[in-house]
Amino acid sequence: MVTKNIRIKWLLFLSLFLINPFVEAVFIGDKILLSKNILTVDDEGDGDYTSIKDALSHASPGDTIEVYSGTYYEHKILIEIDNITLKGMPTELGNGSDIGKPFINGEGKDVVLEIRTANVTINGFHMENDGPGAYGMIDIYHDAHGCTISNNDITHTVLACIWIFSSKNFIMDNNISHSTMRQGIVLVDPSSNNFVSSNVICDCDTGILLWDSSHNLITKNIIQNCSAFGIDNTYIYNTFQYNTLKDNQVGYQTLTGVYNSIINNNFIDNLVHAQYQYNRFRSCFSNRWIGNFWDEGRILPYPIVGQILFFPWIQFDWNPAKVPN
Repeated sequence: MVTKNIRIKWLLFLSLFLINPFVEAVFIGDKILLSKNILTVDDEGDGDYTSIKDALSHASPGDTIEVYSGTYYEHKILIEIDNITLKGMPTELGNGSDIGKPFINGEGKDVVLEIRTANVTINGFHMENDGPGAYGMIDIYHDAHGCTISNNDITHTVLACIWIFSSKNFIMDNNISHSTMRQGIVLVDPSSNNFVSSNVICDCDTGILLWDSSHNLITKNIIQNCSAFGIDNTYIYNTFQYNTLKDNQVGYQTLTGVYNSIINNNFIDNLVHAQYQYNRFRSCFSNRWIGNFWDEGRILPYPIVGQILFFPWIQFDWNPAKVPN
């Protein structure tokens, strides 16, 4: 009976598609939800709603919420609907004079955005949350897989700008800065298989922290002026490739992190380019350092000083880059 019902739903969908080939559908389990509405938000009242929270309360899976230029004093914006796109529109809707990415001001309260469901896209916003009651900017929770955070300016908060507790997410092309006490991006257990690319992260305590998070690709990011670490990696099977780590206290650090690949990165003007500490001797050859650029072109291998237990140890980038990657 269940199989028959599923077949009926598929036949219904195919018949609708043949009648109107432009119908778009969202699939959740064996359900077909034909919802691709566009809801508009404008702080001056020219859209469907004046707040992002109100728009979300009326949204359905598959909807796009277009938020137009202006200032939105909102925090703890909770997204619990699959396949929602929150899209910043850098123009005015109606007769106002606002221009530029819509500004979400969390006013130093709690967190700005909580994502608790899958396939959510956040694109094109300027966010700040500066104040003693702030807990950061964007939290992506355990069941929120396949989310995309892109093309946002995320700045001025006390705690981490983006916390990721889930897997298979895409964090791309964001400008992240001034997380004064914590990190720009944090990947926390049980997160894995995330793609973090082409972000500019500066003036944070730590640019990217991988905290018991594995099999992530960290690539093409520019991380600079961090007071502690550009990248702090505590776990296994992560790949760091084509990143530029510049003017940080320590460019790359790993504590007990093994079986990682540090390949074709640029280490420039850091106080310490890289350091590590292992708690067992068999870990000493487990990380790969290949083709990185260390302030200047080199022919000879580059020594990377660290520690195993209480003993000093040296690993090598055996084939360092002669020019920046």
